[in-house]
Order: sequence, then structure tokens, then C-alpha cells
Amino acid sequence: MGHNSQLASSEFLSVLPSHILNLGRAATKDKEGHHPPAMSTAAHKAAAHAAAGAKTAGKRPPSVPREIVYGISLGLLAGYLWKLHHWSNQRRTRECYSLLDQGKITVVADDPPPGADDRRTSPCYF
Repeated sequence: MGHNSQLASSEFLSVLPSHILNLGRAATKDKEGHHPPAMSTAAHKAAAHAAAGAKTAGKRPPSVPREIVYGISLGLLAGYLWKLHHWSNQRRTRECYSLLDQGKITVVADDPPPGADDRRTSPCYF
């Protein structure tokens, strides 16, 4: 090969490192360490289309408005459950202060009998 400023395409490809030439191929190698042959574009498109069709067979296509409705519904359900929890806490607190005002319970701690857990029987456990 003479020292020409213009290289033929085959000469140019022969001086490129092999990792640059293999950029379009899969990163996996077979048992002998060789790259699998590259697919043609048409074959690749057909395989990708077949794989996508098999995955989504019988399913509805994604829909943005439907996803928005799902998100709003789940948010409202979670918010309602959270409010139920807080309403339960408020009811328990109101009941405790009501019993304190009526004099049915006191905040003075008595010595409980051994083994007794009065926390679960009293409506005022915070």
C-alpha cells in the first residue's frame, strides 16, 4: 500500500479497529467468541414486529385518558382510606376527652395488676 492521501474503501476498513466495525452488532458472542451475523433491516423489523405482536396479542393498546382516569381513581381511593384512618383517630380522641370531662376516666396512672395491658381496653391510647 503506497502512501496515498486517498484510501480505497476496502483499505480504509482494514485499518479501522475491529471494535469500531462491530458497533452495529449485538454485544453477545457465541461459544467460539465470534459475533453473530448481523440481521438485515427488513428481517430485524419483521422479527421485532412479530415479537411485539406476540406480547400484546389480545390486549388493548395503551390510552392516555384511560391511564389518567386510573390514576385519579387510585388517588381518590387512597385519599379516602387515609381520611378514614384520620376520622378514626379523631373519633377516638373525642371519645377520650369526653370520658375525661365526664369523670369516667382519669389521667392519674394507677398501678395496673401484673400482666394486665390496659392500653388496649382504654379508648385513650395515643
